[in-house]
Amino acid sequence: MKSTYRMLTVILICHGVLSAANAQTESQTFTSMDLPEGCTVQSNVVYKTVDEWKGLLDLYLPPKRSTPVPLVLMFHGGGWNHGKKEDIQRGALPFLKYGWAVANVGYRLLETAPAPAAVEDARCALLWLVDHAKAFNIDSKRIITTGSSSGGHLALIIGLLPSENPFDKDCVHGGSYTIAVIINNYGVTDVVQALQRPIGLMVYRIRLN
Repeated sequence: MKSTYRMLTVILICHGVLSAANAQTESQTFTSMDLPEGCTVQSNVVYKTVDEWKGLLDLYLPPKRSTPVPLVLMFHGGGWNHGKKEDIQRGALPFLKYGWAVANVGYRLLETAPAPAAVEDARCALLWLVDHAKAFNIDSKRIITTGSSSGGHLALIIGLLPSENPFDKDCVHGGSYTIAVIINNYGVTDVVQALQRPIGLMVYRIRLN
């Protein structure tokens, strides 16, 4: 029970740090020298290919341990029509300091493919990582999904979807996993309702134009 409380406390602390980190501009992105000692990064790992488009993720790994470590999947915001994974890379730092692995996931934006492409990509990134859990010393029973705005929506939906769903048809199925925590930073929870509201219609029309 005490270990559960400690984990929840860490999650809440990281939640606050991640929210602040998401406000960083591209010019404030970090270099490999900013990583905690012993941590490594594998940039632009291909988790999926659709025609000419490649699904890329950056995988941050803590120092090698004797037991598998939790995995945090991060998704950038941007209304599904802009933004990139590099915008939120500083969000990996607090999790790495606690010895967790982090995957910062890129996904198809609206100019590349309409919905539900982003959801399909997010699911494929999750399943690809589960499939490679042993190679990266990841504990597939302790996965955390997080993001802000549209990234929070993706974190929420892939975390709540059952293992059998129509979005996984093009993914590598990597076995069983558990989403232990979902951190949705101000992401929409009801897209239909948001579009039905006058202000929601205005905002989404601006973003889609």
